[in-house]
Amino acid sequence: MSENKSAFTLAEILITLMIIGVIAAMTIPGLQQDAQIQANVAAAKKAYSTVSNATKEIKTAKGPIRFWDMSSAKNVADLYKERININPYDIKSYPIKNVDGTDGDSSSMFGQGNSFMSADGMFFFIVGVSGTCTGDGANTCFRVNVDTNAQKGPNKIGFDLVSFVVTPEGVIPAGTPQPSSGSDAGNGADSGTTDTAPSGGWDKTVQIITEGKISW
Repeated sequence: MSENKSAFTLAEILITLMIIGVIAAMTIPGLQQDAQIQANVAAAKKAYSTVSNATKEIKTAKGPIRFWDMSSAKNVADLYKERININPYDIKSYPIKNVDGTDGDSSSMFGQGNSFMSADGMFFFIVGVSGTCTGDGANTCFRVNVDTNAQKGPNKIGFDLVSFVVTPEGVIPAGTPQPSSGSDAGNGADSGTTDTAPSGGWDKTVQIITEGKISW
């Protein structure tokens, strides 16, 4: 007796492979983008934890933030370098992008002895040191800008570039609504109107931290 056996033809196999290829081409870029976004979110949260913990340690050693030596951004950076495990890497100037893709202003981030690289590969920049860091108000003492993946792309604010505002009360993600005065100032407990970040998209940091996503 003869036995009939069926098999895929070469044409059917090729068509199947083509379909798989098309589906892969459509889905893999989206999966890669999602993975990169989640990596950026995780890095931003880690940076927040690093800055917050170091600030608390400095407060324990040096007293209230308003009494720190803020005569220069370098002096503040030196305080953090004592509390964060650093890599002795000489950070060179490089261009950054605003959240909308336009050229960003990085003039305050480089060349002032105010930057350092952490051992886990993040760039930290002390910027905007202010003489109004007094009392319990929502005044900005200074900001800590962080490039969470060092000089790797996209070097874009609101993606791999985030910022944390240091007030007399402690550290808050840039963009956190703050009252202009009072006992709640500086802790994010009020929905006041004080702007805690300059233009460019730094204020997206609070959304990254609290929502755990980058949707812009």
